[in-house]
Amino acid sequence: FDHFTYPTFAVWFHKFEWYTRYEATVYQQQGIPITSGTIWRYMILTPLRRWLKRLFLKQGIRDGVPGVLAATFDLMTKVVGFGRYWEMEKNKKQ
Repeated sequence: FDHFTYPTFAVWFHKFEWYTRYEATVYQQQGIPITSGTIWRYMILTPLRRWLKRLFLKQGIRDGVPGVLAATFDLMTKVVGFGRYWEMEKNKKQ
């Protein structure tokens, strides 16, 4: 059974924009402080853990390029989502 969540890069970029903005809003609603610990957690540990889980535990690597891309897109969404949150907080202070 084939499931193509991201049939084209254009679809992925559209979803990427929505998901990263949504994630930033969730972080803001939760009031997550921006510290070296939260940067480490939300921009390194969580994305890396999810990437490894998608590639190896869920065997995305067996899908070849599409599997690696899907895992990498997930990693990038987490990193950029927190980056957008940081930007929102920075702009709020100005």
